[in-house]
Amino acid sequence: MLIDLSRHYFNRDPPEKTLFKRDEHIVFKYTNRYFEDLNMAKLCNSPDILNSYPVRSVNFTPAFSYTKPIRNRVLNYIEESRSTDPPPVTCNCSSSEFMDPTLGHVVTGNLAVIKNSKLRNLLNKGLTYRECHQWKKDDVLSSIEKDLDTHIAKQSEKKKTPVQCFQLWKSDLLAKVRNKLAHIKIRRFKKPVLSDKDTLAELKNLQKTFIIVPTDKASNNVSIVCRKYYHECMIKELSSNVYLPIQQNEETLVKQHQRDLRQLNVEVPADNESLPFIYSTIKQHKNPKAGQE
Repeated sequence: MLIDLSRHYFNRDPPEKTLFKRDEHIVFKYTNRYFEDLNMAKLCNSPDILNSYPVRSVNFTPAFSYTKPIRNRVLNYIEESRSTDPPPVTCNCSSSEFMDPTLGHVVTGNLAVIKNSKLRNLLNKGLTYRECHQWKKDDVLSSIEKDLDTHIAKQSEKKKTPVQCFQLWKSDLLAKVRNKLAHIKIRRFKKPVLSDKDTLAELKNLQKTFIIVPTDKASNNVSIVCRKYYHECMIKELSSNVYLPIQQNEETLVKQHQRDLRQLNVEVPADNESLPFIYSTIKQHKNPKAGQE
């Protein structure tokens, strides 16, 4: 029995080797929901597209980069912290129905304080919300072509392969995208709220009177704070014994920090060559509400 089993295992056919495929990432800029209908993963991995790619045995994994959320366009606490304008000496909080009776100023997370319904509904969606652009199908095709050129430039350098070798693959893939777009139902996209002139004017007026900051413990939500009260909180904090005034300017301090860090073999990246700024957020979960620096 052992001899028969040994002969069986020695004489059987060897198992077929599975072809190993390397993952190749392509980053596409996600601009609107046409990408959901395109299914770029299926298009990029179709057999004829893989055959025209100059590097064999690959498997494409599309990834997406996204447009910036509304956060930086609606919040104004950073600009206020860096502004050299004098703080306001008066406010109209006493006549507002949203005034906090304990603080005597408007400090609220109730977005009903915003008159413009479009802006109010936009902020209700949170600071990480991204608005879809009103891109046409031709714009989507142009965006994909730019992303493919970026991918080709990187892979050409990485694989030591001439750019011309990728052109057939690029043209075949664009042809598939063009054909798929032609059969996709035209979507109706709403105009971005922050592109509306009336909404932008309302936002600027709101920012002149109030400071819009993320809420403490709920950073996706916004708090709307009276500018005068906001500055009072900042002045009170900076007047405490925690902080001391200095005479050096920012450039001198940054260079001093760089010298100290070099002694510890730490290099400061170029995008960190600035000092942090101080700002205040609102503790909406406390009663009464309080600022947190």
